[in-house]
Amino acid sequence: MAGRRLVFSFLIGVIYCQTILIHGGEIDFETARDVVFLLDKSGSIGSTENMQVVKDMAAAIVHVICGAIEVSSDRTRVAVASFDNAIHRHIEMNQYVRPGQKAKLETAIKQLRVSPGGSSSLNVALENARRLILHDTTKGARYGDPRVKRTTFVITDGCATSRSGLTPKQVRDNYVADGSCIVFISIGNHSICKARLQAFDTECTCFQQFFYSSFDDAKKNLVDVVNSVPSGYCAAPTWNSLLLTC
Repeated sequence: MAGRRLVFSFLIGVIYCQTILIHGGEIDFETARDVVFLLDKSGSIGSTENMQVVKDMAAAIVHVICGAIEVSSDRTRVAVASFDNAIHRHIEMNQYVRPGQKAKLETAIKQLRVSPGGSSSLNVALENARRLILHDTTKGARYGDPRVKRTTFVITDGCATSRSGLTPKQVRDNYVADGSCIVFISIGNHSICKARLQAFDTECTCFQQFFYSSFDDAKKNLVDVVNSVPSGYCAAPTWNSLLLTC
């Protein structure tokens, strides 16, 4: 159980490792966060089974957002999109914000109708996620509210960037200017990707890259571990316990 607690605290800590200890209004600086999941659906994913692992990974991370940082209108809001050479929006931040809806959000992520195909472009996808989702106050994003921080998770098996649009450094600079963090969860033994992804490093002072050797590795060491958690268990119910992971 101690090992499992470390896994869950580690995952949650990535989302919330950088925060401001100030309170105001109905929003708590310690817990308010807009989160976007960008799921790679390019052809290199290879199969619907692998695509399911990608979706299950996103749902597993949502599952361990609990306690004081629970998914709700005034704490964590979640949006989900997939990308190939374009971005495809599936779940908006204003859809699952009522108490007790997190389980429905997890199920919705797992059941997304997404099939792998096409090429991918990380820089284009990230910039579109920033402009079209994190800035979209009509769909629940709290852009412009200094009490809310933002994190984009990218779950991908590659590191391709497009020659069109902004460079990775320009994308990074835009995220930093917004006060937003980027976290990569990479699948596959792509050593060259580690260096390429550094160009997107938003320097949020915490772990920004996770690497799994294969889809099977990701399933066993993330999805299956989270699914084995006893019902109602929360690894980091307080903010202090989260800060210990950074």
